[in-house]
Amino acid sequence: MEKREFSSNLGYVFEGAFKVGLLEVVKPERAKDFEKAFKESILEIFKPEEYYREILERDWERIGTYIDDQNKYEKYLKTIYLLGYNAGKFYGETYKDMKLIKYSLGDESWTAGTWKNADLIFIHDQTLYVVDFKLSNAEFWITQYFSKATRTEKKDLPYMPAVNFGVPVNISVGELSFVNFLERYIRVQKALENLQEVLVELKGFTQVISYAVDYLCEEGDKGLREVCLELIYPLPESYRARFYINEGDSQLFLKYREKVVDIYKSVRDKEGKMSDLIGVHDSQVRIKRLKQEFKSEIEKLEMELNGLEGKPVKLTVQDISVARDDVEKALQEFNINNEPARCLILLHSAGSGKTTKARQKILEQEGKHIVIYMASRLILLDREKEALEGLRRPDVRVIYPRDRRVNNREVIHTGRAFAQRRERVSKIWQAVESIKESVEENKYKWIWALITTQSVLESEYNETSDYLKELITYRILKEYTLHIIVDEFLGYRNGLYTIVKLLEFAKQVKEQGGRIFIYLFDANGYSPDLMKKLLQEYREYGVIPDSLVLCDYVEEVNFNYDGIPIKARAKHGYPSKELMLYKKFLKVEKEEDLSRTIKEYVLSTFKDRDKSTAFLYIQDKDLIVELSRSFEEEGLSTIIVTASSRKSQEEINQGSSHIILGTSSVSRGIDFSRPNKPVDYIYIFVFDWGIEQNLVEVIQAISRARGDAKTESRPKHLHLVFPLMPLQEHVLENIKTLSEIDDIGLIESFYKLETLRQKKLLSEVTQKIIESFLISPSDFKKVLVPIPAQHKTVYKSNRIVQLESIITFLDDIYLMELRRNKDKALRIKKIQEMLYESIILNARSKERENIFYYHPYVLIRDGELYLSFDNEKRHEITKLLEDLWSLLKSHNEERSEDLKRFLTETASIEIHRISYLIPVYSIVFTDNVLKQNEFMRFRLRKRVGRGGANVLGGGLEFLTRCFVPEGGSPKEYAIVPLGEDYPYVEVLSGRFAKFPIEFIIKLLEEVNEQSVA
Repeated sequence: MEKREFSSNLGYVFEGAFKVGLLEVVKPERAKDFEKAFKESILEIFKPEEYYREILERDWERIGTYIDDQNKYEKYLKTIYLLGYNAGKFYGETYKDMKLIKYSLGDESWTAGTWKNADLIFIHDQTLYVVDFKLSNAEFWITQYFSKATRTEKKDLPYMPAVNFGVPVNISVGELSFVNFLERYIRVQKALENLQEVLVELKGFTQVISYAVDYLCEEGDKGLREVCLELIYPLPESYRARFYINEGDSQLFLKYREKVVDIYKSVRDKEGKMSDLIGVHDSQVRIKRLKQEFKSEIEKLEMELNGLEGKPVKLTVQDISVARDDVEKALQEFNINNEPARCLILLHSAGSGKTTKARQKILEQEGKHIVIYMASRLILLDREKEALEGLRRPDVRVIYPRDRRVNNREVIHTGRAFAQRRERVSKIWQAVESIKESVEENKYKWIWALITTQSVLESEYNETSDYLKELITYRILKEYTLHIIVDEFLGYRNGLYTIVKLLEFAKQVKEQGGRIFIYLFDANGYSPDLMKKLLQEYREYGVIPDSLVLCDYVEEVNFNYDGIPIKARAKHGYPSKELMLYKKFLKVEKEEDLSRTIKEYVLSTFKDRDKSTAFLYIQDKDLIVELSRSFEEEGLSTIIVTASSRKSQEEINQGSSHIILGTSSVSRGIDFSRPNKPVDYIYIFVFDWGIEQNLVEVIQAISRARGDAKTESRPKHLHLVFPLMPLQEHVLENIKTLSEIDDIGLIESFYKLETLRQKKLLSEVTQKIIESFLISPSDFKKVLVPIPAQHKTVYKSNRIVQLESIITFLDDIYLMELRRNKDKALRIKKIQEMLYESIILNARSKERENIFYYHPYVLIRDGELYLSFDNEKRHEITKLLEDLWSLLKSHNEERSEDLKRFLTETASIEIHRISYLIPVYSIVFTDNVLKQNEFMRFRLRKRVGRGGANVLGGGLEFLTRCFVPEGGSPKEYAIVPLGEDYPYVEVLSGRFAKFPIEFIIKLLEEVNEQSVA
């Protein structure tokens, strides 16, 4: 059987098995007839193969994890059937009283876009669900998990969860109705139709849109409130988007019907580049022809990339003084406004003086003032504290809450283990109490409290923003004006949640007759129109996933949020009059050569080393350590800066090192002001996908070189470096699995060609988006803006969250001290490793209460997580800490105290109540694949779900496993532990389909065409 035909049939099996499981739950009276018809169709499809008959009985022995070319088809088929059947049953439990509209198999019409071609349509709770099933690399994921999850070395283990690739793009920000979404959707018709490559998800996305529109036109929308579009895959996370519909909208859908079908037709028959390989394994002639074609295309692309490297491009920048003047003007106008409660959003470029000028304006005002300054990074709070204390004014009181506990004993014994008992005292509560005390003292005209944005959260007990209400007293409202500043509000995922809570507080102050001014600052918000729509969308869904957002640029927007008038303004520029852009596609022959290759490139391009400084932005701490050592060997001094140490800013401003190395942790809050040796060379290393996340920090990083006249007067040299890494084994395996080609030369040529294509496209997108942040576009020009994930969370304190923070701190200090004091740095590293090794996490798999299903995840709310802490390791770490205490404390006293408390307060065994996810494939692996005493282990990713929920221990790549023990002991299921609770529907499913990066290029081309017109 041909590979393409087998994959198609495999998708048919997944869909059918899903529906068997679904009907057994929601319509048991129909399940037997459906299953009978499904079995007959399978017998017809797979006539020659005996093992295909076995799946009809669902009574085979455990599958086992061994997979090779002889048994892989059988393994794929059985695993896919089980994944579909189990997922269908869980899905049915979620929508038990659904009204089925379309669920039959194999009776599709030739008419494109008709709703009767949909895989599944049903109505539940006044919502129309339109569902399509896609295979989406299922064979690859099964091969990866079966072949790698049984290995012993951690570095060889596969990651969980499984994900789809592509760039999420929000083409309809703020549009909550289906009609308005369709209006935005057809605006990108040209960009979609011009695509050469189409990902599975994009094809499914256009497909379900056409089905939904057709159904609503044909059947009407009576009794419906929402429409939900969903793509379901066997292993990767599903795609889901929901929109409101109003009765009578079906008439409006008629004008979009033809266009959405046209869009679907234009992408339906297009394939990904992998399709070039499928079906050629038995044709030596085709293989030879493809090799020649690939070789020719590779040579052509290499010439194009060499041309891009050939000469620097002078980027057009707007003088930062324009943005600074506009900040001054906006704040001046805001302060003379007569509204008692109002909000100002400033989205001007980094370096435009938003924070400094706001502080100055508040200090110039008459009367008494209470100011709460919030920021997402401690270094920003430290800088504000230093600026305020530097005034040496007795009428200014600075309040900076530190960590406090209710008591020292944080655990109680439950009979089985210890359970956490006490929380840290909220910093907002501490700040409010200190403010009230200062009011009573009546000595200060300005009371200035500094707290982190992260302290605004919902816990298991309350919302910490409620503590602000204690400031609504007769005396405070009569005598004081309240000011709340939120600096770089997109710097942490709760930024929009914080804004919503503060606007609610402002409304309460206004209703009680008080005066309150809210200031919101972040250059990454970019367009005032975008901020208005983000607040609308967040208010409805509580989630904004990582994405590139297509929006209009408007310099000023005025709107009202629940009675609070908001003015949002933006102007963009760059803190240097000249910015030269260089591109380098850096060929790396071997993984171990990466550090040397980077060093050689920097040495060849970093001029004026005695008078200038170079900043290297790299998202890899181990690589930073290697580079630091390598540069030092060449006689170039380096400093590694981190956000964990308060020494970083001092070393930058007063040091004379040749090179500064840092990750995204220093892309916000630190000014690279060093007039004695200005930062003139900036190297940004872009390794791979994920630009929707990384560009947010890249944009911040290129603006760090500022803060003094000399630094800002000199030209800047920006190097965008795209390493071309050697062939990666897992990618080659993926290509081989999906194409069934054994010719390694052909696979390698295909891989190289696709790598060059993607790097070229990535370089174009990166450059164009960076350029848009250097100058203010004309009003109503379309722009693409990278927005980091934003969502409300319900925080649940536990040891693992604390441990992640501690280990990150130790890692940062290790990096900084490695050059200065290697012996102590290695001991710090030893503590870090021992902490990691001493912790064991285990979830009791038998818990099945409070479960919810969000494909492909079973969510267990408030389950038991067992934490074990090795007492011998505790003793060793404590001894090491005694020798290193003064050094760690000099970097960050608060984090050092956290480490000491962790060692003294953590019990040997503790129970933590947390929420966690069990992927449906984890259930299949444990219940149907593994034999006794077999296990499969996985490394946890840092994020789960399209909304980017934090995985507990994911930042440290903790392991989780499936295990079937002997003797009737409870089976173990690999889990994805969550440290917080979320609006799970949106966080796990997301709202934005993933597009090929080529789509971004097409959108940007359209934007440029509109600008010229």
